[in-house]
Amino acid sequence: MLIIKKIYEEYKKDVFVYLMSLTNDACLSEDLVSETFLSAIKSIYRFKGESSIKTWLFSIARNKMIILGSFIGVGISESEWMFYNVIIMPIVGGIGYFIFRKKSYIVPISIFILTYVWDFIKDIIERQTNQMSWKEMLIVPAVWANRYTGLCVLGILIGFLLYIAFKKESK
Repeated sequence: MLIIKKIYEEYKKDVFVYLMSLTNDACLSEDLVSETFLSAIKSIYRFKGESSIKTWLFSIARNKMIILGSFIGVGISESEWMFYNVIIMPIVGGIGYFIFRKKSYIVPISIFILTYVWDFIKDIIERQTNQMSWKEMLIVPAVWANRYTGLCVLGILIGFLLYIAFKKESK
C-alpha cells in the first residue's frame, strides 16, 4: 500500500496537468485523476514495466477521458436526435484519433458497445410502458449504435485529414 501511495503522490500532479490539457476543466480533471488511480490500483498486476509508470498512468487517464466523453455523448439526452449528440460524436472520434493514432479503431468500437448497451438497457426499462417486442429491443439499439459509430468514424477521418494537412504544412 505504501508503494501505491508513493506513486499517487509522485504522479497525481502530472496526471492532473495532462487531463487539464485534454479537458480544460479542473473539476472534471480532478474526478478523472481519482478514476485513473482507482483503475491503476485495480490493474497494477497488468503493469509489465514496458513503459514508465507515468506513461502507463497517462494511458489510463486518456482512456478514462475517452470513455467519459463517450458516455456524455451517448447519454446526454433522452432523444438521440438532439443536435449536440451529432456534434459530440465526431469530436470524440477526432480526439480519439489524436490520442490513439494507429489504435483509433478502439474509439468507434467503444462507441458502438456503449451506445448499444445504453439503449438496450433503456429499452428494457421502457418495455413495460410501450410493449416493445424483443426483436425491436435488439434491433433498435443497433441502429442507433451504428449511427453514432458512423459519426465517430467521420470524426476520426477528419482528424486524420487534419493531421496530414498540418504535417504537410510544417514541411
